[in-house]
Amino acid sequence: PEAISVRGRPENLAMAQGWAFGDSKAEEKLDVLTRVDEKRESPWAEPHVFEDPGRRVVGWRHGSSITKSDQEKILKSERQARQEYLDARKAVAASSATSLTEPLAGLPPTWQAFWSTVPDLDAQAAFKQFSKVKARKLKESQQKVDEADAALLPIAEEGESVAEQTDRFAMELRRRREALVSARASTAEWLNKVGRARLLDQDEEEDRRRVSRKLDKASYAHGVLQGKIRSSDQYFTFLYEDTQITHKKKVNTLCRANALMQVQINDMKNDLRQLLKVAAETLPPPPSGGSLTAVSKGDSADYKPPAAGAGAGGGGMSGTEEEEGSASDPNAGDTGKAPGKVAP
Repeated sequence: PEAISVRGRPENLAMAQGWAFGDSKAEEKLDVLTRVDEKRESPWAEPHVFEDPGRRVVGWRHGSSITKSDQEKILKSERQARQEYLDARKAVAASSATSLTEPLAGLPPTWQAFWSTVPDLDAQAAFKQFSKVKARKLKESQQKVDEADAALLPIAEEGESVAEQTDRFAMELRRRREALVSARASTAEWLNKVGRARLLDQDEEEDRRRVSRKLDKASYAHGVLQGKIRSSDQYFTFLYEDTQITHKKKVNTLCRANALMQVQINDMKNDLRQLLKVAAETLPPPPSGGSLTAVSKGDSADYKPPAAGAGAGGGGMSGTEEEEGSASDPNAGDTGKAPGKVAP
């Protein structure tokens, strides 16, 4: 079957026979030929001519094209062209390196945050130096630890036999085991003490939280009470101020009403005096010669008629003079006496 798969060619048949007998080289060649046969194009397809890389046009010079072989000859023969070619390659490599390389790539976040503020400095070199110093310090500390561990090991003495060294090492091991047991016992004791201390700390923390909650509640209640007192003070302050304003308004109103009433009373008194004066001038005097003012019912019992010469000027005042006197008295309204009435 393998011979049929290689299309029965003599060389293919020979390689197939070698592969059948276990020849590794023949097996590799057979695999290559098999892959070529699998990729072979159809016989009806147009043939594809593979271009020789050496004859491909790679540039132009003096108006004519140059191939890869011509380029190699020019670079070998002309020094200036070779130098320009090398400079161009360096420029292309530098531009590609600067465009693709991130200056802070691979640095820790803290380093990137700091060195991004100073882009002119070389962050990679500084990080490499820092890494070297850190590695050196770590190596030195590890050496110190190794030296300390080595110093703890027992040292063999000169002229000591193996049995003596074994006994000494056994005694040293026993002593160190006892020290280890005592250290473990002290460690367990300290762990118990620390556990008790932690329990006490937990209890104290619970008490603190409880007292803190009570304090918060009391502080809240105190704040509410202070707010109520402040609100009450403001309310009664406003109420007192409103009462004072209302009292002032009422007092002002009463004062104005009193003044208006006094004016009206004075006007009425003046009108009444004017009427009495007009009546005294127009009406004839009474036959008894007394005053024109009628005697009230309460005074009729105590009324005594005037003397015979009272109306003619025997020491008494006529009705007209009495009215004029009462009209000319400026304090008649202030004394509370009725106009036209003379005190006995």
